[in-house]
Amino acid sequence: RPHALGPGASGRATRLAWLGDALVVGTEDGLAARAAGGVLARLNGAAPGGLVRALVVSGEHTLFAIAGTEIARLAFDARGAVVTASTREALPAGDGAPLDLALLANGDVLALRERGLARLDAAGRWESVPIALPPGATPARILALASSVWIATDAGLLRADNAAGPYERAAAPAGRIAIAALAVNGSGLTLAGPRGVLHGALRAPLRASLAAAALPVQDDFTAREPAVLAVQRAALHYLALEPARMQSLRARPRQSALAPSLEVLGGYGGDRSDDRDWDEAFTSGLDRTFFDRNRARRRNFDTGVVLRWQLGAAIYHPEEIDASRETREWIELRDEVLDEIAQLYFERRRALLDFAHESDPYAAARLRLRADELAAGLDAWTGGWWSAQLTASSPRGPTQESTP
Repeated sequence: RPHALGPGASGRATRLAWLGDALVVGTEDGLAARAAGGVLARLNGAAPGGLVRALVVSGEHTLFAIAGTEIARLAFDARGAVVTASTREALPAGDGAPLDLALLANGDVLALRERGLARLDAAGRWESVPIALPPGATPARILALASSVWIATDAGLLRADNAAGPYERAAAPAGRIAIAALAVNGSGLTLAGPRGVLHGALRAPLRASLAAAALPVQDDFTAREPAVLAVQRAALHYLALEPARMQSLRARPRQSALAPSLEVLGGYGGDRSDDRDWDEAFTSGLDRTFFDRNRARRRNFDTGVVLRWQLGAAIYHPEEIDASRETREWIELRDEVLDEIAQLYFERRRALLDFAHESDPYAAARLRLRADELAAGLDAWTGGWWSAQLTASSPRGPTQESTP
């Protein structure tokens, strides 16, 4: 059954939420509500206007909404059609536009923004929560559970034990693809991705007692593995992304002013002369005729060298703008490579840790294959350096290693 909301932006719905049997609809211009069996009516004046980006239910008759640049807390009557109380909080400046809302177990509100999180406590105080996302990732949605916080981005699904992080990628494929939306379903998460819907089980985090137990963190395989910093340096060297190259790229435009331009000139010239002379003489009663002819040719060659210095370019070179643009792209590429190496490195270690404590043979085999897959990725990014280091440090040789 169609339910008209209104003309223009107020008729285009963006978010939905149920308060018992009452329906609350967010639009591109404010909120509307409908009690059970009633009709949708706009909440003019009782709720903020503007684009509604998020609706989160808190309690039986209360919800939070992002509308425009404000976060509103709305309390409804028992029927869910009339707002009985409303408070609004303007988001603090910075960190971009608000994207989504989540409620923590203690009642605090988390507002996901383009470049970070904003936390609103029960006393109405805002706190900016910086988060470290993968380079180039744009956040889309946030979900807060009892023991974890999840952020969906266009570069994968991220997880942390609390809002402040640190955040890590979820298991593949969710941690490597764009996630547009997510919802919790019992002990699992349902995700909207580019190839349909994904569903995954929530794995319980390691308890403190397990972390304090005698785990083989420094077992044979970790003792002979290179550190993550060494792996990242090897990858940068293999891909020719060392810092020295960037510094050289930035210094070369001005250095080029000290090298002169060379111009070599050459010339050719020549002439010819042809002389003829006639003469007559009378000697001893005889007439004599004399004829003289003279020919000459000359060739001239000249060369020159011109050196020009553009000394003004030693102060500012026009190509410095191009070099700065190339440097920014180089830094973005380097950060993406470093992030990829770190994700592969520590995800492999987590797989090995789970492998060492897995009693199910099938699950252990899958973890072993996962660790092999991640090791192959490290080997590809470093041009074979990773496997060479493990081979050199293994006393038994690569064919007898107990771990990948």
